[in-house]
Amino acid sequence: MAEKNDFSNVIPQLDALFRAITGKGVGEIAYNTIETLKRLQSVKQASDETKGFVFDPYRVLGLQPTAADEVVKSAYRALVKKYHPDVNPDPVARIVFEAIDEAYKAIGKLREWS
Repeated sequence: MAEKNDFSNVIPQLDALFRAITGKGVGEIAYNTIETLKRLQSVKQASDETKGFVFDPYRVLGLQPTAADEVVKSAYRALVKKYHPDVNPDPVARIVFEAIDEAYKAIGKLREWS
């Protein structure tokens, strides 16, 4: 007869390990991963809607093209704090971070920021 494994103590051990390494628990890491995947899904849906990828830097930052410069900068800073690889070790977060950075640079070029 096969022995049934008891994994009831694994989650608390993983939680303690993640907290020691990242300062965040399993629940927070899972939540951040889900939020990152939702943002990537939003970008993918935008691509699907246009039948080809059209880079919309405002959509990446979650803004309207009419957003004021300060609003753009504030949104950029908030997203960078959330997805920066030094803060968020999730590999998907790095991809999102790079898209956020490219979007901000593109808006800067459009608006001729120096």
